[in-house]
Amino acid sequence: MPSRKEPIITGCYYQIVNRGFLKRVIFRKEEDFKKFLKLIDTYSGGVAIVSHALVPNHFHLVLKQKTDRGIGYLMSNVQRLYSKYFSESYGKVGTLYEGRFFSERIKDERHMQNVLKYVFENPTKHKLVKLGKDGISGINFME
Repeated sequence: MPSRKEPIITGCYYQIVNRGFLKRVIFRKEEDFKKFLKLIDTYSGGVAIVSHALVPNHFHLVLKQKTDRGIGYLMSNVQRLYSKYFSESYGKVGTLYEGRFFSERIKDERHMQNVLKYVFENPTKHKLVKLGKDGISGINFME
C-alpha cells in the first residue's frame, strides 16, 4: 500500500478508526471483542492505549505512539490477525475492513477532550449500552 499522506509521529496522540467493508459487522459476539482486545494487548508495546470503543461494525482507539512505527506495527498485526480469526470463525472470504485504518493526530488538549468524549459516547450512540447515573448498564451484542 502507498504510504500515508501524513506520517504518524512518535510522541503524538492519535484517534484510530476502521470499520467493516460496506459497514458490515466485524464483531458478532463477545468472544470477538475479547479476541480483538487480546491482540491489541499483545502488540501494543510501541503505543500507550488511552481509550477504545468497539461496536459491531467499527472500532475507535485513542493511542499515543511511543516508538517509531508503533501504531503501524500494532494496527498491521491486529487487523491482519483479527481478519484471519474472523474468516476462520465464520467461514468468510474476502476483505473484512473498508481499507487501511484512518488516523487523525490529536492537536491539543481541547481536541483530546472532544475525541475522548466522542469515543466514550460512541457505543451509546449506536444503542449498544445505556448510560445511567452509575455508568454503563449493559451491552447488546448485535449481528
